[in-house]
Amino acid sequence: MRPSRKNEILAAAIQLFSAKGYHATSVRDIAAAVGMSKAGLYSSFSSKENLLEQIYYTIIDGMLERLNEISTSDLDPVEKLRQAVVWQVAGTVEHIPEMTIYYRERHNLSGLAAERIARKRRAYEAMLESIIEEGITAGDFRPVDVKVAAFGIAGMCAWTYRWFQPQGRLSAESVGALYADIAVRGLVRVGLRKE
Repeated sequence: MRPSRKNEILAAAIQLFSAKGYHATSVRDIAAAVGMSKAGLYSSFSSKENLLEQIYYTIIDGMLERLNEISTSDLDPVEKLRQAVVWQVAGTVEHIPEMTIYYRERHNLSGLAAERIARKRRAYEAMLESIIEEGITAGDFRPVDVKVAAFGIAGMCAWTYRWFQPQGRLSAESVGALYADIAVRGLVRVGLRKE
């Protein structure tokens, strides 16, 4: 099957899973949305869970790639954290259907799929922790529990998928800048604040 057809199936599944939920969406629903039979869909994806797993890979692999670019850059830790937060908010807002699935449907993965996605999530968390740790080591950030700080920052950014309205009074850029300011000001040592 041509790659674009697989992408059509993924796009349809993303829309249906985010709108109706994983369990309320049947393989027949997804196949109908792209004008194919269930058998045709199964020629690309072995099961509905396999389709969900591929959606997760699309999301988490993109997140890992971008955060790795930020965390390994030559920027100072304060700017790395600022960029990581702004980027995470922008990415969440730009991909609300995908992020809805990412945060709502994880319990529907099982076995090796669940383990692989959990490893990738931990790698993402570890990169965010490394930025904070780097800032502490450099003397830019005050000593804090790195894991808790990373969870707090990631959670603040992630929750945007639940409330952000594209036509609302704040743009994604405004929200990202505000969250970045909150994160940076919460960690930068007194007397070393970088505006």
